Amino acid sequence: MTGIRSERTSLPIWSKIILYIFSTLLFVIQIGIFVLSINFYFNNELSVSSYAPYILIGTYIIGAITTIFIIRRSIPTNYKLTWCIMIMTLPVPFSTLYFLNQLTKWASSLSYRKRMVDVKVLDDNEVMEELKGKDLTAYNMVSALKSSEPLNLYKNIEVKYFNDALSKHKDMIEELKKAKSYVYMEYFIIADGYILDELYEVLKDLGERGVEIKIIYDDLGSKGRMTYKLLKRLKKIPNCMVEDYEPFTFNLLSNYRDHRKVTIIDGKIVYTGGDNLADEYIHKISRFGYWRDTAVKLTGDIGYSYTNMFLTTWGRIRGTTVIDYPSIPKLNLNQEGYVMPIWDGPTNKVTPAYDLFCSMISSAEKYIYISTPYFVIDDALIALLVRKIKEGVDVRILMPHIPDKKTAFYMGRLNYRDIYKAGGKIYEFKDGFNHAKNIIIDDKYAFAGTINMDYRSLFLHYECGAFILYNKEILTMKCDFIDTIEKSILFDYKDWHKRKWYQRVIGYIFSIFAPLY
Repeated sequence: MTGIRSERTSLPIWSKIILYIFSTLLFVIQIGIFVLSINFYFNNELSVSSYAPYILIGTYIIGAITTIFIIRRSIPTNYKLTWCIMIMTLPVPFSTLYFLNQLTKWASSLSYRKRMVDVKVLDDNEVMEELKGKDLTAYNMVSALKSSEPLNLYKNIEVKYFNDALSKHKDMIEELKKAKSYVYMEYFIIADGYILDELYEVLKDLGERGVEIKIIYDDLGSKGRMTYKLLKRLKKIPNCMVEDYEPFTFNLLSNYRDHRKVTIIDGKIVYTGGDNLADEYIHKISRFGYWRDTAVKLTGDIGYSYTNMFLTTWGRIRGTTVIDYPSIPKLNLNQEGYVMPIWDGPTNKVTPAYDLFCSMISSAEKYIYISTPYFVIDDALIALLVRKIKEGVDVRILMPHIPDKKTAFYMGRLNYRDIYKAGGKIYEFKDGFNHAKNIIIDDKYAFAGTINMDYRSLFLHYECGAFILYNKEILTMKCDFIDTIEKSILFDYKDWHKRKWYQRVIGYIFSIFAPLY
């Protein structure tokens, strides 16, 4: 069996070595300037050290300029605060790391714009006007999303919610067998094992029948699990192309990854949710007890937008612009409600997922139910949740009790305090690891997809999901959430105070740097 890699993955060893060497060199330079400056101050002799004070002043001038540049940028306050403190403390290493980080983001953004699939945005004015007449708040939320990416609001989309990744996998296998034109799959983790053995046989049959197959996996997320043998098998399937996403980067942190999980079948069926193509998600491997994950199946012409998203990523990886865009069948379904596809990533000049989550929470009048594996968010979002609790809204958050990454878990627990003090409730899934990513609001709105409540998902990774409005499956999601918290631990304020001292220390220290990774 191949090694098991957590979704909240770390850097490969070679990158860590480079990071440590580079960081150490910058810190040595900075400390050296400090030492020489102190030496000149006490000895006041002309020597090499006589230039050190001027060099030191120069570094702080650079740090001040960098800090002013950061303060003027339209980015979250926590990012500004973290970077500014580090840069003004040690200007040489952190100014360098900041501009390398920005260079990476600029290169990614340039590549994204260059390879953006040039497709016609569908005319959804009639659907938008219908929603505006029904719910002005929802209309405004959707309008904000449309301004960030070439997206459409869809109606007559059949939504099916899966409260377990195994049931979703079984349903997806059956739908894949019926594919006629193409299958596109994009996943953060694709791992050798039972799930790929079963999937391989289906894809092999599709390829032999002439169905076009394209697969994207994240290089870092799948490292050690997408074996050379598995990759070779997949690439031998007729009409099948497999590519890994490895961004051009000067950033040695685990950022700018392709964290999406989506399967698109003939442009008319889309699966998205928290589950990757790995055995732990369907309970063939037990890592942290029972692995709880959820997903949605979207049937209808909404596949048009997800196909656009996939082919844009595909074009970036291949270094080409996709011109031969597949046709999307028009389905005449009679379904209630609306669905808005969501893409997000560090190349956006805005933060559509973060803004949507804030808008959804702000709109709540009765309840806010959030399921997430991580709760590492900024002060503004915590303050918003606290305000809704004080307004009388029932706020409940579901987290794992058994973590996959303890540092992230300790940081998440650190953020429980203000929610507790305001009167909110936080539950921890006791039977295993809660990996589901859902937000449910007032029986009216819901989110399902790949986005965690943490800085990585909201600001640093490529993500996707679905914003669901006025659909009966929202009630199904609500019932599943309530059923799950009844089997979970209500982690109260007294329990929070009983945390071990080292958990508090780790949480505090890592939370300082949380916006960076």
